[in-house]
Amino acid sequence: MMLIDRIHRIPKPTYLPDSTPRDVLFRTHFFHIKELVLKASRTREQPLEDYPGVKLFNDLSAATLKKRRTYHQVAEALRQHGTKYRWGYPTKMLVQHGGTLRPISTPEEGIKLLKEWNIPIPPTEPHKHPIRKTAQEWSKVRKRLT
Repeated sequence: MMLIDRIHRIPKPTYLPDSTPRDVLFRTHFFHIKELVLKASRTREQPLEDYPGVKLFNDLSAATLKKRRTYHQVAEALRQHGTKYRWGYPTKMLVQHGGTLRPISTPEEGIKLLKEWNIPIPPTEPHKHPIRKTAQEWSKVRKRLT
């Protein structure tokens, strides 16, 4: 049994066509249940047989996604070359190369490694959709006067 605290659909960005499905966020009551669901979705070929188009992803903050986008050139080069990589938390790339797992902590470090490995670096392209300025994740609030 899975206890869900809340679930809701996210508004679709205006630049996407109407036929594009909307994202759904849900929060499980227990953290370990969320981890089990995500692990099951990664290990099985068809985790949800009744819903073949459903994909599960861990929700990340806007600031984390913005920082990960700075690795776009490195990620694109690795994809084109067929080199496997995955994301470390929050903004580190872990690249499988030559039988070892290499961490990349900055995009500059990634480009340097690509040059060492003789992997062609694609030219930078402007993003299709502008990156919006994100708000601070935490802010101090003034003490209430009682």
